[in-house]
Amino acid sequence: MKIIVQDQYTGELIEFIAEEDVTSGFLNFFYHDEEGNFLRSTTRPYKKLPRKSVVPNMTFTLGDRIVVIIKIVE
Repeated sequence: MKIIVQDQYTGELIEFIAEEDVTSGFLNFFYHDEEGNFLRSTTRPYKKLPRKSVVPNMTFTLGDRIVVIIKIVE
């Protein structure tokens, strides 16, 4: 699953790869840095966010940035 978010201040698009932990129903998020290397996100709420609560227009922080989910691709 891909989750596309947009920085509310700069308009930058960021792509997350989300994998569901089928034993618990939570999503583990992966994102890539500017060089294209994928990194596991350890920042809350990403690792402990129930799958059903990830919805378009949801706003959260990514480091010091505020981002909003604009698209979820199953």
